[in-house]
Amino acid sequence: MFAKLVNTPLKIAIIAEIVSLSLTVAVIFIIDGRVDITRLIIPFVISGPLAYVTNSIVFKYQQKIEEKNTQLELLTQDLKKANQKLQKSNAELDSFAHTVAHDLKTPLTALSGAFAMLQNKDISEEHRERFTQMVSRSAGKMEGIITDLLLLSTLREGDAVQIEPFDMSLILSGAKERLGMLLEQHDAEIVHPDSWPVVEGYAPWIEAVWTNYLSNAIKYGGDPPKIKLGATPLKDNIVKFWIQDNGAELTTEQQTQLFIPFERLSQTKIEGHGLGLSIVQRIIHRLNGEVGVESNANGNTFYFTLPQQGEENSRLSA
Repeated sequence: MFAKLVNTPLKIAIIAEIVSLSLTVAVIFIIDGRVDITRLIIPFVISGPLAYVTNSIVFKYQQKIEEKNTQLELLTQDLKKANQKLQKSNAELDSFAHTVAHDLKTPLTALSGAFAMLQNKDISEEHRERFTQMVSRSAGKMEGIITDLLLLSTLREGDAVQIEPFDMSLILSGAKERLGMLLEQHDAEIVHPDSWPVVEGYAPWIEAVWTNYLSNAIKYGGDPPKIKLGATPLKDNIVKFWIQDNGAELTTEQQTQLFIPFERLSQTKIEGHGLGLSIVQRIIHRLNGEVGVESNANGNTFYFTLPQQGEENSRLSA
């Protein structure tokens, strides 16, 4: 029964100590010529419990030390991860601040200049109309940047959102409504399916993705813009949504600068494709999807993927 209660290493240590101590005492007694059974038994009786108690205490504290070391290792790993996350956040914040400051400076400068010219009572009606339109465009750009900032505030890691099926036709209608004035100004033509595959995601974020893709296709596509939208089912119940414009072909170098992490935002050199597409990338990654671009002489195709919901061919009609 005693053997079952004692840890094997501890049991071995106890036996070894008892045997060692007993043999030592026995040898001393024999040499001294005082071999007495009583004298031999007493060390056994005393050394056994003492050895057990001593080794029990040692073993107990060894266990505590090992537990503390394990806890310390885990805390060190957590601290290292937190430090890496903090360094990444700081890099993102620096680059993000640089990009936003640059993006806001351009329309703000144009807005200030246009207002200054409009204060001149001697300008012609033609110039007055021109500067009024400049004010409107600059204000629209600033509004778009502020909208991106507000959207970005909902993309913090750890914040939960409701992932559920949604009607892509309604989402697309909302995006086109937000871009109504821009569509009119550029006389853009948009062609898209009457129905879409049913996928899962967070509807407000997907509307922001379409708004960004459409806005870029209108502003940087052909003249006039001819835009085609569609969806292609892929394997593993994934759907690829895409938007094709008739703009100039993007070089390989330009394509690598489009979807970039936030900490490298300030490195992008492509007008209008910095903050917006970085937010698009973060949105789709949060929804377990992918983003990308394909380019050729006929134009550029931007896409994103989302997991399909329900039956393989389930669709929502427009």
